[in-house]
Formats: sequence, structure tokens, C-alpha cells
Amino acid sequence: MWTRIGIATTVEAMPGAVYAPRGVHHEFSMGLWGWSNNTAEAGSALINIFGIQDAKAGRGVSNVAGYSNPALDALADRALATLDDAMRAALFRDATQMTTDDVAMITLFHLINPWAARAGLTYQARADEQTDAVDVRMAK
Repeated sequence: MWTRIGIATTVEAMPGAVYAPRGVHHEFSMGLWGWSNNTAEAGSALINIFGIQDAKAGRGVSNVAGYSNPALDALADRALATLDDAMRAALFRDATQMTTDDVAMITLFHLINPWAARAGLTYQARADEQTDAVDVRMAK
């Protein structure tokens, strides 16, 4: 698609174990990354993907774009320290809106994972997108 609009491109397909270390060291002009969230809230992405890279603080470990917004980090920290569910959700919405307004990332697509089971079995899909056979149950 990039080539179609006049941008010279070279696709380098490689296993994730090779791609990830090179990507986090900014060896590519453009990359394709995925993120799954096993917490079911925005905090994980706000700290890891959008947080300012700071190994000592454990922040920004997947911030391969180098996005930096101290106000976002402060808002994410405030949300993560908030125990009131409604207030926490509102703070996460504000922080997420901040990343949208800043165009901190261009999302190309949202992956939707389908699961199927034969008659007589049920499977409750996990939020972290892992599929474990031990989670298959006999239907009632």
C-alpha cells in the first residue's frame, strides 16, 4: 500500500524473535506491532506503549515510536493509583483521548479472534487472547 502512494518500500518478513529486538532499537522506518491486553483496561498500554521510555521506572518498554508526553505519564500514574472504579475509568478515558489527540499511534486494524468448539463443548475466550485447552468445558 505504501508503494502504491509513491513511497519506496522493502518488506522484510522475519520471526518475531528477530523482529522485536531490532524494532525496539529503531532499525526500521516503519513497523507492524501488535498488543494484547490481559488487564481489560487501558493502564497496561498507557504505561508500556505510550509511556516515556524509562527502564529504571519500568515504563515505555514497548514504546518503539519514542512517543513522549509527561502529562500523559502523570495522568496514567494517577489513574493506576485510583481505586474508585468510575473515577479510574474516567481518568483512563482522558488519557486515551490524549494519545488520540496527539496521534501517538496510527492503528491499522483491531484483530478479532474467533473461537469455535464442537457440539457438547464450551469455551470462554480469555481477555489475554491465549487459548488454553484446559479452559474447554463440557456443555451443560
